Amino acid sequence: MKKGPFYKIHPIVVGTKVFDKGMMTYQHDYGKEYVIPIYCWLIEGSDKVILIDTGLLEVIQSDFREQAIGGKIYKFEEGTLVKRIVSPYKISLQTFASIRIKQT
Repeated sequence: MKKGPFYKIHPIVVGTKVFDKGMMTYQHDYGKEYVIPIYCWLIEGSDKVILIDTGLLEVIQSDFREQAIGGKIYKFEEGTLVKRIVSPYKISLQTFASIRIKQT
């Protein structure tokens, strides 16, 4: 039997980024729009809740973007509560995974 600590990782889509597809596919299909999800992650374990934040400045929720990624885009508080993960007030540690991203 494995010994802990054990962790649960919860991805939460908190936004999207719209690119020209050629920038993401080795210059194939330039001129076509390509939408990628932007995540934050909540990690639970060792009696702690850790937030890995991607630094998204604003959340743009739209039918177009949700259809493009095939799922819901959440504001952070919504995502943690809707997914029944944890109250945002119980986060023990917050860290940033990258620089601030502005959605386009």
